[in-house]
Amino acid sequence: MWVIEVGDSQPLSFGRDSTGAQYVRGGGRTTRAWNIPTQIGEAPRLHASEIGWRITTNDASEYSVDLFKTGILERARAEPDQVHGMIQFFPKREPTETDLVAVTIIVPHVQFADVRDLFQLLQLSRVPVLIDVVLSFSGFRTPESTLNVPTWQQFCAGAPFPISQFGLESRKVPS
Repeated sequence: MWVIEVGDSQPLSFGRDSTGAQYVRGGGRTTRAWNIPTQIGEAPRLHASEIGWRITTNDASEYSVDLFKTGILERARAEPDQVHGMIQFFPKREPTETDLVAVTIIVPHVQFADVRDLFQLLQLSRVPVLIDVVLSFSGFRTPESTLNVPTWQQFCAGAPFPISQFGLESRKVPS
């Protein structure tokens, strides 16, 4: 699993894109990004990366969801009752920059209202609240594996990691 923690110190916005599709987007921090003990070596770089995420529906514009033409929007439109998503890595270009992990999640229309409501709770709550975005992540493919996911090296070179499930968990920050 890959867990992104979103709190009131991270950016959070709601909107509609050029097609009128609603979205929620923001930042966060990786609190867990592995599933296989041998991959813990990659965790520090992922934990240090800036996180940007977006949750939307399949009527979103290609520009807002699939700028690099990975095919995620086509798959979401072909299977509108399923969750589709991807995790992408964008390495820093300059020493003063930070690596970026971008997460895109496309949910069925009936599910989006619940997603939006939960994030509005975070924005409007008078008590500190955290939301965990929990992504289906089984770990990177090893060279000898036949899984249809990228290796760590492929991921660092820009290959998207597919997501077919995600969850949201909210909790009050302990005082």
